[in-house]
Amino acid sequence: MNKLEKYKKEIGFRISILLLLCILALLAVVIGNFYLKYTFPLKEDMTDYVVGFFIGLELVSVFYMSIFMKAYRNRDILEKMYTKETDEREIVIKMKSGENIIPIFSMVIVIVSLIVAYVSYEAFLALMIVAFAQIIFSKLLKVYWSKKI
Repeated sequence: MNKLEKYKKEIGFRISILLLLCILALLAVVIGNFYLKYTFPLKEDMTDYVVGFFIGLELVSVFYMSIFMKAYRNRDILEKMYTKETDEREIVIKMKSGENIIPIFSMVIVIVSLIVAYVSYEAFLALMIVAFAQIIFSKLLKVYWSKKI
């Protein structure tokens, strides 16, 4: 099996993970709308934030799934994606800007903030600001290292 076939298999795995993420987000939306709104009637605004976040997560997952499915079906697009992902310069830029780990940290902070939202609105807001600041800082570092390297 050559490198492109292995990469195609990896793209298939990514599609499966995104599909699982969509299903989990849909489950969270259903739980939010049919359970949390009635369990915490005074925190209905917080439940709307939580449901909105998971709907947004679904939309982003569907967007990336469409990109990966297009590449999975078209060999030319697959080759371009493979070349871009295995480019040594791009790998160094991703490592130096923290593009591999910062989104994971930010996602954890956002999920914690959604849980904390039912306790304290101020803590929810602070954690959301921290998560978005991390993402913005990571993108700024990527731009900086793209020009530097």
